[in-house]
Amino acid sequence: MTTLNRYIWLVDTLVRAGQKGLTFEEINDKYRYNDSISNGGEYALRTFHDHRKSVEELFGIEIACNRSDNRYYIRDTDDIKSPGYFRKWLLETISLNNTIAANDRLRDRILLEDVPSTAPALIPLLDAMRENVTVNFQYHPFDKDVINPYNDFQPWTLKMYKRRWYVYGSVPEKGMRIFSLDRISDVEPTGQTFLLPKNFDAEAVFFGTFGAYVTVKDEPQTILIKTDEWQAKYLRSLPLHKSQEEVERTPEYTIFSLFVKPTYDLKQEILTMNIHAEVLAPTAFREEIKKDLSTMLDKY
Repeated sequence: MTTLNRYIWLVDTLVRAGQKGLTFEEINDKYRYNDSISNGGEYALRTFHDHRKSVEELFGIEIACNRSDNRYYIRDTDDIKSPGYFRKWLLETISLNNTIAANDRLRDRILLEDVPSTAPALIPLLDAMRENVTVNFQYHPFDKDVINPYNDFQPWTLKMYKRRWYVYGSVPEKGMRIFSLDRISDVEPTGQTFLLPKNFDAEAVFFGTFGAYVTVKDEPQTILIKTDEWQAKYLRSLPLHKSQEEVERTPEYTIFSLFVKPTYDLKQEILTMNIHAEVLAPTAFREEIKKDLSTMLDKY
């Protein structure tokens, strides 16, 4: 873990430096200054180059060198920083963990959200995805008191939504399915390989989808949501979806548009906004929410 932390520290340090980069001497100075990484020692040049190689092999991130001034920098930094980019999430997550670990004395003042344990399923699924190997597993759905076995499942892609991991892939004779990892157990690789379609695009699978579950019965459509200015500030700082746009803004309210499928997850998200949001269109989706609100009111 100490070595992995050093990889993350190195990438994080160079990302912060931008395209100007740093000389090895400057990197070494920062290394010595960070006692939790260096233990007060020097950053040997050979070790630095070994870390460069390992970073590229592990994360696909190239630490390049400008030979005109011998400054090191991260190639394609913009890609790493782009929203939804896997390496961006990975680096930010591990970098944050690394920073918190370096400030151990503050651990009682940093409160984190509990996340359902997915490691028993996530790690073997990642291995299976890397090798394109099918797996067998047990699935425990919340809506039924049963355990369903799935055999020869082809894991195609992983997606995170609201602190939960989901795996999307092919089930023999049943087509494409998505499963929540916190309900998967006993993952076993079969040793049988599968061919991932050459044109497979994980982003396209979830295009127009809000949340984790993929639905084929609905098409993406323009959904208009009217919010008061208080709620609008939250949606501007953390958009509901990458298609979100402001179509009207006044001192009293803002109307946002989303180009998504009117899924259950979207409906649940809108309902959490309480009195601060109203669906204007489409009419059918507005009526669904109205019906749910009426049912909720009857309970009180």
